[in-house]
Amino acid sequence: MAKEPFEQFAMPNEVRAFVEQSVAQARAAFDGIANAATRVVLFTPEGHEDRIGTQFNGSFACDNVEATYRQLKERGVEFVAEPQKQPWGEFAIFKDPDGNQFVLSSAS
Repeated sequence: MAKEPFEQFAMPNEVRAFVEQSVAQARAAFDGIANAATRVVLFTPEGHEDRIGTQFNGSFACDNVEATYRQLKERGVEFVAEPQKQPWGEFAIFKDPDGNQFVLSSAS
């Protein structure tokens, strides 16, 4: 089995446990949604540490925001608000354990 990218770094056991738990939670949240193999890698460039816990510059597209919202919410994902309809489509914003916010959207 391939090692996780974080396994190559030396870190205290408490930090490693938190990272492992976060990765497992993210996988569980996205597992089975539209049978997609989704992988997202977040990184913080040196000098931009103040961006942790802010908006992600991107969006996750799906066919049905309302259905995906319900699936993720049932798995414990925290949303900022319920899905909103706009002339261009529908969207909802969710958070990861660090407070980073991600947009889930679909075209109308």
